[in-house]
Amino acid sequence: MFCDFRVDVKAVSSIHTQDEKLDYFLRLALCVEEGKVPTHIGEAKMERELKECIIGVSYAATEPLVRFLPLILDEMVKLITRPPVLMNQTGAFSSIILRNK
Repeated sequence: MFCDFRVDVKAVSSIHTQDEKLDYFLRLALCVEEGKVPTHIGEAKMERELKECIIGVSYAATEPLVRFLPLILDEMVKLITRPPVLMNQTGAFSSIILRNK
């Protein structure tokens, strides 16, 4: 007896950093870029969540961070030069991105 079945694969992203902190940052940056706030975060908490994941990038594993550095820097420059509007206020990410340790 044979059973027929079908599998459909939909590519959601071609980026696989293999680091959850980098993945989360890039996912949230894409959401902001597309103007889509994840429902589990909500617009009221989106700025804080994005700031926390920006800080989290500095705790990412070195190898994936170096490998994806051009993409990460590109997304951070976009957040500085074209900050998103959340809750009718422009997000302030430059101080977090450019902070000194």
